[in-house]
Amino acid sequence: MKSKYRLLKCCIGLSLLCSCTAFITKEHHCSTKRFQNTHSGNEKSLSKSSKKISTTIMGKGDLMSTVMQQVLKKHHPRLKDTKIHMIVECYIEECHLEGVNHDIAFAQMCLETDYLKYGGQVSASQNNFAGLGALDGGAKGLKFRTLRDGIRAHVQHLKAYGSEESLKNRCIDPRFRLVKRGSAKTIYALAGKWASDPDYGNKIRDRIIAFYKLQNKNDRKS
Repeated sequence: MKSKYRLLKCCIGLSLLCSCTAFITKEHHCSTKRFQNTHSGNEKSLSKSSKKISTTIMGKGDLMSTVMQQVLKKHHPRLKDTKIHMIVECYIEECHLEGVNHDIAFAQMCLETDYLKYGGQVSASQNNFAGLGALDGGAKGLKFRTLRDGIRAHVQHLKAYGSEESLKNRCIDPRFRLVKRGSAKTIYALAGKWASDPDYGNKIRDRIIAFYKLQNKNDRKS
């Protein structure tokens, strides 16, 4: 009788153990599935935002002016709204005229000037938004009469690298003719040409990605 009781107890124990194991396995499976779904969702979200990103210098940018202004205000809160608006509008207009991707020109400006805070070889008073003429040896770089002239020279210099087409406006970039036309059609090819930093193109790309994440976030809120 005792042996039958022990056998029955053992069977009940095994049954409970199997049930617990099944429960744990099921819970682990659900947890893993949730993680996979979340991870997959993040990848899809990043992939979706990355679809708009172009690394080709010539082309059309898709960053909205409001997002570009938001970026500058976030990184340089002391900058006047009127100046931020003027710079952003100038970049969009000048790039559109010359067929240059304004996403790239704007991101490069943010990299070169540290979001208009400067602090390097070039100062804000030079209206030089892309380090034109500021060489590794310590040269201060070019100075332009107006904000518009400085942005136009930047866009023209990008076009010199990205295309062999003629400029729409009169050339005001003194270094335009020093460039081998069409020798850097993507941001990655600017490394070793525009700047000695081998990671130069990646730094521009990373900023563009961050700007599009902000734009997509704004879209989800609205």
